[in-house]
Amino acid sequence: MNPLSARVFFYATNPDPKNGGFLHPKDTRRHAVKVFIPGVIRSDYAYLDRVIASMRNWRDYGPSLQRLYAMEDEHLAQKGPEHVENARRRRSPLPAHVEWFMENYDLIRDFSARRFPMRLHTYEKLLAEPERILGGLFEWLGAGDLAGGLAAIDEKVRTQKIGPIPEGMPGHHVEIFDELWQTLHDEKPLAGSLVRQMNDVHHELQAMYGSLSRERGRDDTALSNSSSTAEAEAAAKAGRT
Repeated sequence: MNPLSARVFFYATNPDPKNGGFLHPKDTRRHAVKVFIPGVIRSDYAYLDRVIASMRNWRDYGPSLQRLYAMEDEHLAQKGPEHVENARRRRSPLPAHVEWFMENYDLIRDFSARRFPMRLHTYEKLLAEPERILGGLFEWLGAGDLAGGLAAIDEKVRTQKIGPIPEGMPGHHVEIFDELWQTLHDEKPLAGSLVRQMNDVHHELQAMYGSLSRERGRDDTALSNSSSTAEAEAAAKAGRT
């Protein structure tokens, strides 16, 4: 599978505004593209033939993000301080745990609205059961090198462990973040009660931080509270969608 730039799947850049080149959905079905969650949300539905999403524990998301930023700063510093400053201006001003919730909430909401085929696993589950998780994903895709995929998974490359709870984080947010991660880690559907709590947290975070994302592509509608929709909401159980 050949990588493609995520931008080609966005309606504003496909056809390419500079050269008019257009990639048809049928011509890209056998291409794999790695994007962050905002890229999935902005992608045209016709190009979302299969979506594989990975969620890591929110408690180590912050330390991991800081490590990534430090590595980026070190690299850009070689080009000049202005490059570092430009990179820092592009970064989200949100606390890492808020960004974690916002992006995963957006993904679940986008899936529940557009119902593209998706499988979502936690990063920790992949490390714990790599053969089962990868084997199921490759079977679902109808392609893939299981032996090569397993060889690429190495617990030693995991640089971050569970970090402390951020100072000032409300206790009920901690509980809901943990429950969301644990539900998906256990490959269970989201209960309607959890969806309602997620909506409440989302509203609270909006009140605290204003607009939660620089790249929101649709209105801030809440997740559905119906139990039937909630089960589909995250495709939490492998093979469910």
